[in-house]
Amino acid sequence: MSGNIELRGMKSIEPKIGEYGLRAESARSIRKILFPFLLSLTLLFVSSCATVKTAKFTTSELIGKAAKTKILILKPHVAIHEMAMGGLIELKADWTEAATKNLNQALKEHFQDKNIAVKFPKNPPEQKNANTQARQLLDAVGKSIFSHYYFPNQHLPSKKEFNWSVGKIFYGFDGQFDPDYILYVSIEATLASGNRQALALVTALVFGAAIPTGHSQGIAYLVETKSGDIVWYNRTSGGAMRELKTAKITIRNVLSDFPK
Repeated sequence: MSGNIELRGMKSIEPKIGEYGLRAESARSIRKILFPFLLSLTLLFVSSCATVKTAKFTTSELIGKAAKTKILILKPHVAIHEMAMGGLIELKADWTEAATKNLNQALKEHFQDKNIAVKFPKNPPEQKNANTQARQLLDAVGKSIFSHYYFPNQHLPSKKEFNWSVGKIFYGFDGQFDPDYILYVSIEATLASGNRQALALVTALVFGAAIPTGHSQGIAYLVETKSGDIVWYNRTSGGAMRELKTAKITIRNVLSDFPK
C-alpha cells in the first residue's frame, strides 16, 4: 500500500509531516502498535469483573425447624453511581431503582429450585425503624469483617476464627413466618460516564497512565435468627444490574458457596 493518497481528478498528495509531528506510518503498523495495548485493556477489564471467591462461614449446611429451611430476605442495599469526566461521583436514582428491582427478581429466581422457603418482607411502617436499625448494624459489622479479612494492617488479633454476631436483634423477627435465617445483600457500583471512559483511554494512550473509572462491590450476610451469629459471609465484584441478566450474574457470584 502506497503512502500516497490518490483522489480521482486530483494529483497524488504526499502526506505532510509537521515540525513536531511523528513520521507517518502505514495503517498496518498502527494496528500492530495499538492491538497489544487494546488487548491488554480488554484482559484487564475481564479480570476485574471476574468473581473473587472469598466466602467465610461457620456452617456449610442449613438447618431449619421445618421441612424447608426458611430465609427472610431483608430489603437489600443498592446504590449505583456515575463518575463524570472530572471525577465527580453522583448517585443515579433511576439506575438504582432499576437495579433494586432486578436484584429482587434475581434473588427470587435464585432460590426457586432449592429446598428453601424465602420471604421478602413488605416493611410496614411499624417495622421500618427495626429494619433500618438491623441493616445499619449489619453494615457496621460487615465493614469490620471486610477490614479484618481483606486489609492486613486492620487485622483484629482477637479474631482467630470466623465468629461474628449481631446479637439477638432478629429473635422473634416476623413471628408469622418464623425464619431460621436472615439474608442481607448489599451492592454498590460506580460506573464511568462515556466522557470519563474516553478520557481514560486518551490518558492511557498519550501518557501511559491510568485514571479511576469506577468500581463495584457485592456483599452478602446470612444470620442465624435465634443466636444472631453470622454463619456465612461473602464478598465479590458487584455489577450495575440495570438489566436482569447482569443482576442474575451478580447474585450468582455473591451467593457462590452458599450453604446447602
